[in-house]
Amino acid sequence: MALTPGLGPGRARKLVERCGGIDGVFRASLTELEASGIQATSAQSLHSGRSLGLAEEEMVRAIAAGAQVIGLDDPEYPPLLRQIYDPPVTLHVRGEAGALSHPGVAVVGTRHPTPYGLGMAERLSCDLAAHGIIIISGMARGVDTSAHRGAFNAHGKTVAVFGTGIDVIYPRENQKIADQILADSGALVSEFPVGSFAAPQELPCDVRLTLAPAAEAATGAPAAASLFETELQPHEKKVFALLKADESTHIDQLVESLEGEVSSSEIFAALFELEMASKIRQLPGKNYVRTF
Repeated sequence: MALTPGLGPGRARKLVERCGGIDGVFRASLTELEASGIQATSAQSLHSGRSLGLAEEEMVRAIAAGAQVIGLDDPEYPPLLRQIYDPPVTLHVRGEAGALSHPGVAVVGTRHPTPYGLGMAERLSCDLAAHGIIIISGMARGVDTSAHRGAFNAHGKTVAVFGTGIDVIYPRENQKIADQILADSGALVSEFPVGSFAAPQELPCDVRLTLAPAAEAATGAPAAASLFETELQPHEKKVFALLKADESTHIDQLVESLEGEVSSSEIFAALFELEMASKIRQLPGKNYVRTF
């Protein structure tokens, strides 16, 4: 289900509930799947067996990469992660999956810290790891790398959450960090399929066009845009466009409307930024309205 085109985590969970379980999804007729409200391409992929085929191929790749795939209903799935608004349907894990469920603290920060920042990230992580706390970070340059090293210094455990496939070490110079994490009974985790790499062209088309407008590419002159539009990030524009001044919109509606285009974390971030800029206002019950 995680690999089904157009089927995000939210709709996947709702579909499972509607069909009475995972097995019920794959036993459902095409008519039943389409009636559930998912996209036609998603229903056809599930009903035709294409999704199962993709899953079988992914499992082979995961095993070859030394990883296991943990589903949302798996006992080893991190219980706290399961409680967030939009948890990943599956996780690829290398190393000790049990480390994901132990008490942990995330230590993340800039890729270009000051020497003081690097030192404090390493020292804090070392002190926490010495008390049995799992250090969770993203294995990026800068603060993240120092956090992992701090855990090593205390002979503690650390977990790296990838923004790439479980087999893609990024940045490459942190291969030794990844090896050390596994050697110290930590874990490497990713919600992305094997082989997913870090590149701007993974970005949606509309984001790429915003970053490099077609008009600018063709004429060498920036495309015309209002001052207000240029102030907003691409995901903020999408969220703002769905809000009204005379009618509130619940956060669930935003997540469902933008599923497949904007992640829930980006929606939360956009709402926060828009509210801080006084462009929207939050009403009781996670409802939002424009201020103008």
